Amino acid sequence: MEEIALKVVKSAEMSRLYPEIEEWLLLKLTCRRDNYSASMLARAIEDCDAHVVNLNVTSERIGENNDPVIEVRLTRVALTSVERSLARYGYEVLESQSSSDNAADDDTIIDRFNHLMRYLEV
Repeated sequence: MEEIALKVVKSAEMSRLYPEIEEWLLLKLTCRRDNYSASMLARAIEDCDAHVVNLNVTSERIGENNDPVIEVRLTRVALTSVERSLARYGYEVLESQSSSDNAADDDTIIDRFNHLMRYLEV
């Protein structure tokens, strides 16, 4: 009985720490160890009109310099713009996961924009 109560408490704590949101993007990224800054990471993400919901520095390390691996959950699902912004700030995206597959959405938007530009040139 105690195990069930403990699981319920842990579940409640996890839902408090990781609230459910409708559209989200989970990124696993890295940067040089001496270059890591939570405020700079948040600024890079907020440049894309996204908001940081969770930010965790994991115990995992990469490379010879033991660069940190960071997991970030965002409120936006447009991976390409967030990825470009993070690259400008020196972060490298290792993995991504989202609430929906938006790669097709991004391609559709780019395709529609290109069609509009061709139409306007006529």
